[in-house]
Amino acid sequence: EEMAAAVVRMLKTRGLLNDPIRVITTNGAPYGIELIKEGSIDYSISTSPGWEGFVSFLALHAYTQELITDLNQQILLPNTPITPETIDDKTKVVPWDVDPVWIDLTREYFPQYNSLY
Repeated sequence: EEMAAAVVRMLKTRGLLNDPIRVITTNGAPYGIELIKEGSIDYSISTSPGWEGFVSFLALHAYTQELITDLNQQILLPNTPITPETIDDKTKVVPWDVDPVWIDLTREYFPQYNSLY
């Protein structure tokens, strides 16, 4: 969304933002969320690098403790649409910074790690 923020600024200065050009993004960065709330970005996809790191740590820890012995696992976290209806729901727009919702989401999506925290 770094590039989208720059595009939004350029379109605003030229009077083109949302008429005729609309902006959509991917990432769910905090500054992108603010641009969605103000109407400068229409849509995005939420991915939280913080939660990804947390789950990655749990996967590594589970492996080192021999709780999970599978090698070369592909672990996919959900990507969720950011819309005006979901924008304030932390279970849909997952915070980038440490947040207790990470535990709730990890319990839901990765129950195999529940014994690790």
